[in-house]
Amino acid sequence: MDRNERFSVLYQNTIEHFISTPHIVIGCGAIGGPIIKILGQVGVDRLILWDHDIVELVNVGPQGFMPDEINDLKVHSRQTTFLQLTPESECIPNETRFRKTYEHEQDAYWWLCVDSLDARELIFNTALDFSPHKLIDTRMGGLNYEIYNADYNNPDRYLDTITYARENPVQEGCTSRSTPHTAMLSASIGINMGLTENPPFSVIGNMMDYNQEVVW
Repeated sequence: MDRNERFSVLYQNTIEHFISTPHIVIGCGAIGGPIIKILGQVGVDRLILWDHDIVELVNVGPQGFMPDEINDLKVHSRQTTFLQLTPESECIPNETRFRKTYEHEQDAYWWLCVDSLDARELIFNTALDFSPHKLIDTRMGGLNYEIYNADYNNPDRYLDTITYARENPVQEGCTSRSTPHTAMLSASIGINMGLTENPPFSVIGNMMDYNQEVVW
């Protein structure tokens, strides 16, 4: 029996490509963690991780790390989780900040799970040189979430969202009470956009009022 036999019924046109294509996750924290776990559950063949941070006590609640992982590098903790789910796959941890000069994978899925708008802009502009299959940018506050399908054929549309975010910063804090479920929802929406053949440009919502806006 195929591990994705039931999963494939829903995404039969995209699942094989999704599994066989490299995935690059930049940021292994609150949203990166659930994305990595789902990629492991699906059994993607090759995963590249980027994060220079270590696990601290304050990360246990909001980001889903175990207490015994404190002081470990986040990429190593997430690598362990991924390989426990799919030991036959390959996972490459980069214990540093994202590097523009790195020889990145061609035609890969890129997952932006970073806090900094400057980092998002740098990663997006770098990805353009490597013909990404899809680039999904996941953003969140304590209760707000924004997920973007960053269309590299129309870069200005995506870059305008960064300009807007700089001019209108969200003041909502990422607290341990609100972050876990918002992060999981953000990750799930992001994965769905990655698996969908023609996903929307953005999904923006708020956990408190259950209001969600989808833009095509």
